[in-house]
Amino acid sequence: MQLQRDKVGYLLAYGIAPFFFEKELSDKCNKCEFLVVRFDESLNKVAQKQQMDINVRFWDEQEKQVCTRYLTSVFLGRTRASDLLQAFKDGLKSVEFKKILQISMDGPDINLKFLKDFKADLNTDPDDKKLLDLGSCGLHTLHCAFKSSMQETGWNIVPFLRTVYNLFKDSPARRALFTGVTTSSVFRKKFCAVRWLQNAEVAQRAIELIPMLMLFVEEIEKSISSRSYKIVSEAIADPLLSAKLEFFRGLASDVEPFLEKFQSDEPLVSFLYEEISAVLMTQISRIVKPCAMDEIKSLKDLKIPEKNILSAGEINISIATKHAISKVSKKMGKTKDSMILKFRESCRKALIKFISKMLEKSPIHLRLTKATSCLDPNVAENAKVRKIRMESLLTILLDHNWISSSVADRVMREFNSLCDQPNVVSALKNYSRKTRVDHFWMNLITKDNSCSNLSMVIKLVCTLSHGNANIERGFSVNAECIVENMREELLVARRIVYDTILSTGGINNLQVEKPLIHAARNSYSRFLEASKEKKKQQEGNYIKLQNKRQAEINVKELQRKKAKILEDAQRQADLLNEEIKILSQI
Repeated sequence: MQLQRDKVGYLLAYGIAPFFFEKELSDKCNKCEFLVVRFDESLNKVAQKQQMDINVRFWDEQEKQVCTRYLTSVFLGRTRASDLLQAFKDGLKSVEFKKILQISMDGPDINLKFLKDFKADLNTDPDDKKLLDLGSCGLHTLHCAFKSSMQETGWNIVPFLRTVYNLFKDSPARRALFTGVTTSSVFRKKFCAVRWLQNAEVAQRAIELIPMLMLFVEEIEKSISSRSYKIVSEAIADPLLSAKLEFFRGLASDVEPFLEKFQSDEPLVSFLYEEISAVLMTQISRIVKPCAMDEIKSLKDLKIPEKNILSAGEINISIATKHAISKVSKKMGKTKDSMILKFRESCRKALIKFISKMLEKSPIHLRLTKATSCLDPNVAENAKVRKIRMESLLTILLDHNWISSSVADRVMREFNSLCDQPNVVSALKNYSRKTRVDHFWMNLITKDNSCSNLSMVIKLVCTLSHGNANIERGFSVNAECIVENMREELLVARRIVYDTILSTGGINNLQVEKPLIHAARNSYSRFLEASKEKKKQQEGNYIKLQNKRQAEINVKELQRKKAKILEDAQRQADLLNEEIKILSQI
C-alpha cells in the first residue's frame, strides 16, 4: 500500500490527530478539576515564525497518576506580552481558564508581564480561584545562577571551551596534525552554554587535554593564525587554566544532580524545597564561617553579613582545585602568591554570585515551595514539621480560593491521622525516590477510605509543575517533525499523534479501535470541507481586501475633487477680494 504525501498529511491532520485530541486529551481535560499549563517559544525555521508550544499537566483518573501532555502550538510574528497573551488564549480555547492552577514558564521579563496581564483578565471577582505561584522554571534559575557565577569571575572559560572544540571541527587535516604531534586521538567534547547536563563532563575532558594542547600549540605556533587558535593559545598560556577548569567542573558537578533529577515528568514539586536547600547549603558552607552556619535557620529572605563571609584565602575551593594549583605553583615564579590570591578572590565572587542569584530567582523564596514539601515522605516523618508545612499549604490554597475553610480543617485532620498510623510511619521511613510520590500517597490513601479531602489536595500538589524540561524536549521533537513547506496544522497534528503514542507506552501498545478507523476513513471528506472553508475564507478575505483597496482609491479621488473645489473657491475668493479692494478706493 502506497500513501502519497498529501494523503498522509490529511490523514493525520483531519483524521487521526483530531480523534486523539478529542478522545485522549480534550475529554480528560474537561473531566479534571484543575490543571497546569506550560508554555515556551522557539523559532520555527520553516515557517519563519515564533512557535509557542503549550503543554498541560493534569490528574488522570484512568491512570491514577499525574500526566503531562502536548496540547497545541500557536505561531506568532512578534512576541510582545500582548502577543503572547493572545496566542496563549487562542491555544487554550478547549480549556476552561478557571481550571488553571498554575502557569509554568521560564523567567524573562516579557513572560512576567504576560502573566500579570493574564491574572488581571482571569481574576475579575474576589471569589475567583487565583493562580498559584511557584516562580519561573527551577531548572532555568539554577542553570542561570551557575552561568552568572562563571561570568562574575571574568575567566572566559566559556569561549575557551567552545573554541577548543571548534578548532578541530570539520578539519581533518588539523585533527591529523594534532594526532601526529600528541599521539592522541581523543578530542574535546562539544560545549553548549544552554545545555544543562554536560558542563562538568566537557570541563573534565578539557582538563585532560591541556598537556596535549600545549604540545600542539608549541608545534604549530607559527603556522596557524585563526581566531580560534589565538583564543586557545592565550588560554593555554595561563598557568591557572587547569585550576579554573577544576573550579568550574566542581561547581557544575554540584548542580547537575539537581538538574538531572528534575528533568522528569514525575510529580517532584514536593522535593523542590529540600533539593534546592541542599544545593544552596553546600555552596554557603564553602564561604561562610562555621560559627555563622549554625545561625542560619531559614533560607527564605536570607541575608549573609559580610563579617560572616570567609576571606578569599579561607574559602573552600575544593581539593581538586587546590591540587591543580599545587601542580603549577612552581611555574608562577615570584608572582605566585598574588596570582593565587586573585584566583581565590574570583572564586569567592563566583560563589557569592551563585548564592545571591539562587536566593533571588529560585522558587525557594516562595512560601508555596516550602509548604508543598509536607508531602515529601522524608519531611512527613517529622510530625512537627509536617504539621507546620501542611498548615501553610492549606492556608495558601484557602487564600487562593482552591479549597474552603471546612475542607482545610478536614484535610488537616485526615493528614495527621494518616501519618500517625503504624503502617504509614513504616512506609515513610522506607520510602525510596524510585517510587513516584503520587503512587506512594494514593496507595496509602486507598487503604483508608476516610481521606477523600486529603486525596484532592495530594492530587493538586502533585499536579503542580517543578520545571519546563518536558516542553524544552518538545523543541527536539519539533526539529524531527518539521520538513520544508510544512503547513502549521500538520506540524501540530504530528505532535499530537506522537504524544499520544508516547503516552500509551509505544506504538505496540496503541489500540486501533473502530472509532479510530472511522476517523481515518472520514479524514478525506473533512479535508475537503476544510479546504472549501479555507477557500471560502480566502475569497472573503480577498473581497475585503479588494473593497478596502477600492475604498482607498475612492477616498483619494474624493480628496482630489475636494482639493480642486477648494482651489477653485479660493481663486474666486481672491477675485472678489480684488474687486472689493478696487471699489473701496473710489
